[in-house]
Amino acid sequence: MEFKIEFWDMKWEYPRKGMKEKYIIDRNKKFRIVEFNEYFEHTEWCTDGHVGYVLKGKMTIDFNGREIEYKAGDLLYIPQGNIHSRHKVKVAEGEIAIIFMVEDIK
Repeated sequence: MEFKIEFWDMKWEYPRKGMKEKYIIDRNKKFRIVEFNEYFEHTEWCTDGHVGYVLKGKMTIDFNGREIEYKAGDLLYIPQGNIHSRHKVKVAEGEIAIIFMVEDIK
């Protein structure tokens, strides 16, 4: 891995409707910039662990019925695999959320 990663020069990938990302993998870590928009929809509850920093915009994460709003400047920490931390991301109409995330590779 280089000492400097120029995410903004990388091309976006589109893994799901309403989501795009840029990432690199080094050893057992994935570093990524993710953008969610209003069209992103989880079809199932996510139980993956995430650590991230909201760079721009806002979103709501539904933790099994408990909703928490995240906005630019907020840090999120979601532990892996806990039934109480299963979650779904929601973005309001007309909004986007851009997050820098660091995740363990399984």
